[in-house]
Amino acid sequence: MLDNNDEDSSCTCKWENCDLYMNKTELPKHVIDHIAPESQGLFYCKWKSCTRGDRAFNAKYKILVHIRTHTNDKPHQCYICGKSFTRAENLKIHARSHTGEKPYVCSVNGCNKAYSNTSDRFKHTRTHFIEKPYACRVDSCLKRYTDPSSLRKHAKSHNHQVKMILTQDTNPCCSSSVFINPACSAYSISNVIDQPLDLSIRWKK
Repeated sequence: MLDNNDEDSSCTCKWENCDLYMNKTELPKHVIDHIAPESQGLFYCKWKSCTRGDRAFNAKYKILVHIRTHTNDKPHQCYICGKSFTRAENLKIHARSHTGEKPYVCSVNGCNKAYSNTSDRFKHTRTHFIEKPYACRVDSCLKRYTDPSSLRKHAKSHNHQVKMILTQDTNPCCSSSVFINPACSAYSISNVIDQPLDLSIRWKK
C-alpha cells in the first residue's frame, strides 16, 4: 500500500520493473497500463508490496479494483458527506447510513430486524443459532449475548450501578459479591465478565 508518510514513495509506481515517479493523480491511470492478461487469461498483481503472491484474478475488473488498495484511488464519492470509496458497492452501503435504508431483513421467523448490508445481517442471524452464555440479570431484561464485549456494552446502557455476582474463587481477591461502577477503571467489568460460566449480572437500583 502507499506510504503516506513518504511523499516520494506515495507517488512512485511500485509495479515490477517500473519505479517511475509521478503525480498522485496520475498514478492510478499509469498502473492500468501495466495490467495485461497472462497465461490462461489470468491477471496477476505485481505491485512489489502486494501480499497476494501468485494468486491470480480471473477478470480484469477485479484486478482494477484491487489495484486501488495500492494506489489509494477512491473514485466513488458520497455526494452527501464527501467520503470516498474504492468500490461502488461500498459507497452504496455507506449511502444507506444517510438514507436509513435497511433492505436486508433477518430471515428467522418472528424476527424483523433489518440491516443495511448482508455482513451485519449475517452476524445478527448467527445469534439465533448459537449459545448465548452471557445474560443480563436486570429485572425484566431478557437480553443474552454470544460474547462478553456485547454484554459490557449493553450493561453500560442501563446507566445504573452494577452488582457483580461471582461464584466462589472467581477472583480470590474479592468477596463473593461486589459492587462496581461500569465506568470504574480500578476494577472494570472486563476484569470479570470474560468468564461465561461463572458470572451473572444484577443491577442495584
